[in-house]
Amino acid sequence: MGKAKFTKIEREKFQKKLDEFLEDRLWKQRDFNGRTFYLKKESNYPPFNFLDKPSKKNLLSFQEIIQEINSFFLDNNYGLKVENNICLDQKIKDTFIMGAGIQYFRECFWNDKNLIKGKYFIPQPVIRMRTLNFLI
Repeated sequence: MGKAKFTKIEREKFQKKLDEFLEDRLWKQRDFNGRTFYLKKESNYPPFNFLDKPSKKNLLSFQEIIQEINSFFLDNNYGLKVENNICLDQKIKDTFIMGAGIQYFRECFWNDKNLIKGKYFIPQPVIRMRTLNFLI
């Protein structure tokens, strides 16, 4: 799948709208090691050190995971959307919201298009961190 290319003006306009959207939903913007990111404190989980957790036994195969996803989303009338990654600059090989699942909405941000009505499943890899108290 190819990477979409965007101008500096498009990235800045998108970033401004993204900042407003996330701040409105109580996400906090933080800078760490020269990188900017968003986080939202979730207090409904107890502190947990993932290194202390034993490894899981009998993990699902990739095919079983796909079947579970299909049965949950596609069997419940969700449409499947596959979108290109968004990349900042080919020369520096950096990423911009890569894997965040929002690429589908770029026409709404940049071209003021209305969202297509319906339920959609946009598969994207995600890493979630439960506690980052030192950043909040």
